[in-house]
Amino acid sequence: EQDQPRRTVALKIMHAGIASGSAPRRFKVEAQTLARLRHRGIVEIYHYGWHDDGQGGVPYFVMEYIPGARTLLEYAEERNLGTRE
Repeated sequence: EQDQPRRTVALKIMHAGIASGSAPRRFKVEAQTLARLRHRGIVEIYHYGWHDDGQGGVPYFVMEYIPGARTLLEYAEERNLGTRE
């Protein structure tokens, strides 16, 4: 729940175990790219930042919450998609 403005949001947080090397830069590029896109099938990005987890921090972004939306894994499993697809 976001305080200002009050609304329900979704978070994408990078796992601390992979938040090194070029991964944080790619994560930031993903957030910036999504923030520029305008399409009914793409969520709106509200904020990008770093969370101090006590071990150097991890990047995250805050995005539009879509009630009832499936995760990428759920979507792939429903369609029996492999890694390549």
